[in-house]
Amino acid sequence: MQSYVFAKPERIWSKLAVENILRSHVLASIATGFARSEHGLREFFCKAFCANQYGVEMIEPLVGKALLFLHREKMVELGRSLTATSFGRRVSEMYIDPVSAVIIRDCLQRGADIVTELSFLHMVCHTPDVFPKTYPREREMDALTTFANLHSSEFMVPVPDEFEDVEYSAFLGEVKGALILGAWIEETSEDDIIERFSFEPGDLFRLTESVDWLLYATFELGKLFDHQDLLPKILRLRERVDKGVSEELLPLVRLNGVGRVRGRLLFNAGFRSAEDLRSTSVGQLLNVPTIGPQLAKRIKEQVGGRLKAEEWAKLKEGGEWKQKSISDF
Repeated sequence: MQSYVFAKPERIWSKLAVENILRSHVLASIATGFARSEHGLREFFCKAFCANQYGVEMIEPLVGKALLFLHREKMVELGRSLTATSFGRRVSEMYIDPVSAVIIRDCLQRGADIVTELSFLHMVCHTPDVFPKTYPREREMDALTTFANLHSSEFMVPVPDEFEDVEYSAFLGEVKGALILGAWIEETSEDDIIERFSFEPGDLFRLTESVDWLLYATFELGKLFDHQDLLPKILRLRERVDKGVSEELLPLVRLNGVGRVRGRLLFNAGFRSAEDLRSTSVGQLLNVPTIGPQLAKRIKEQVGGRLKAEEWAKLKEGGEWKQKSISDF
């Protein structure tokens, strides 16, 4: 009570003057039609709390710098009125940093000698929007450098000079992030990821969430800039990041109630597709660990299989079907 109810309020500090935040708000103001001229744009931001706190003379140059960046990267057109291009509008709608959008656009245009999942995963790890950032530990440097050298043809981002300490270290941190994501989509367990990369489950959850959104943005920008050949790869990779599975499990984990663990158990039991699940009996489904009567019924319904009334009655009563445990499996 003393600390939170009766105490004096803490001081509030505006974060609007942070460059990446201001860029996004300048673009949003133009894309939504709220600001239609440079004068109107500057006037609006000069009335913000940030200008009141730090002074108009600080915010005006930052707004001008952000506007020049957006114009240079073809997100905004300058003239008698300010208008957003189709690129600028789409970036604003997706709520990503314009710098992230420029990186994605340029990488898709540049491509790589060999385009793989690593190409896209490293690209999104290179953007300022990915969170949390990953950093190489001293003991990981040699292994990451070796990996980067072996896979140099797969990077869409220019690889910095190994002897440029700051840039190259940041690059290796991005490679580490891509490796963590690569382990996740190859069904590596969370315990193994923790042990191998010293990366906690909460951080993994936040990383996959931010990468999922950035891959969605990549797909949308790929459509906008007509990279039709890359769209199926991006779409599949996004689904794999969301589910944490190999490509072979995608038909199974699309079913409600089937995640990466159940999907792998079903696959190992011989169920590779919706057709396999449709044609099998409920009894065979119940032989798979973690598949109980309710879930078996739900799976059959989703794949278009029919469950006879007597089968469902037998399931509800316990009948002769008994679910196996993982140890039995």
